[in-house]
Amino acid sequence: MSQLKAWEKEYTKIRAIPTTTRQTPSSAVVSFLDFCRQHNIQLGQNVLDIGAGTGRNLIYLAKLGFSVTGVEFADPAIAVMLSKVRKNQLRNVKVIKADIAEKLPFSNATFEWAIDIVTTVSLDDNEIVKFEKELYRIIKPNGLFLTYVHSPADEYLKDKVNEDGFYKVPELGLVERIFTKQKLLQIYSRWELVALEQKSFKDRFLDRTYTRTLWWGIFRRPKNPTTL
Repeated sequence: MSQLKAWEKEYTKIRAIPTTTRQTPSSAVVSFLDFCRQHNIQLGQNVLDIGAGTGRNLIYLAKLGFSVTGVEFADPAIAVMLSKVRKNQLRNVKVIKADIAEKLPFSNATFEWAIDIVTTVSLDDNEIVKFEKELYRIIKPNGLFLTYVHSPADEYLKDKVNEDGFYKVPELGLVERIFTKQKLLQIYSRWELVALEQKSFKDRFLDRTYTRTLWWGIFRRPKNPTTL
């Protein structure tokens, strides 16, 4: 499922999706860090930002002292992200152009944790299976994965999703998906479930305000992993 042209259109012309222009970090990332502090979970330094966009989460985490690698495939977004990195004089950041639907350019067990902030919603069924295998490969044993993805309870999506769980944003030609709880648990069945809940908030999208609802999930790669 090629989404590149749609995202390039979003970053250069439409700007309909709030997160493409938002400068503050995702509440999902802030909540994740709070959760880890509250539960005395020690986070390693090396983190992967999957589908980093223009870098709002990458910059935030780098300023906190983490070594952050951002993966993004849209050149306009990468240009903005690199500009922010230079402006903030951050030396603990790497930005890599890559498509998460393909093999990721990292060695086994490279990262101690990773974040997916509404990125894997762009993957079809075959791609999400491939992505999980790659993620499992590059995250260290006992490493964490934060995923933040669309729920069937989302107000904007409730009348737009087809029987397979996909929907289209006509203004962009962007095709994305929702995840049921069962689907998430199936995809990440090799991982240990740490937390999974739905989070709702008001947000403006395409000139209207909706109650957006997303799954916020934390998974841990087992200490004794199964075969890659």
